[in-house]
Amino acid sequence: MQLASSEEQTDQVAEAAQCLHEASSIFPMSHHIIFMKGLLHEKKNEFHEAQTCYQNALAINPYHLKSLRHLPQPATRRRRGVACVVVAVFLSEIVVVTGCSRLLREDVS
Repeated sequence: MQLASSEEQTDQVAEAAQCLHEASSIFPMSHHIIFMKGLLHEKKNEFHEAQTCYQNALAINPYHLKSLRHLPQPATRRRRGVACVVVAVFLSEIVVVTGCSRLLREDVS
């Protein structure tokens, strides 16, 4: 039963990767698609690639709150203290610059 569930999840991840590949060929500058690629990398435990996707999504749209919220997660999961601090400082600087600290606090709470 558990093996069947594992195979089903693998098939879903592969299907999602294919869909995102097709979507990114049509909309290469979509921050939503790049963000979803980050989620997919995170699902596959590819945390460095996930973080790169979130940073790229923010480069296109610095106000994309989902990317802002997911950015520190891969570093946290790697359990590297320095990386966590760097990402937290980066995130707090973005919040100050963009003036969306109120929005982030409401979403997190």
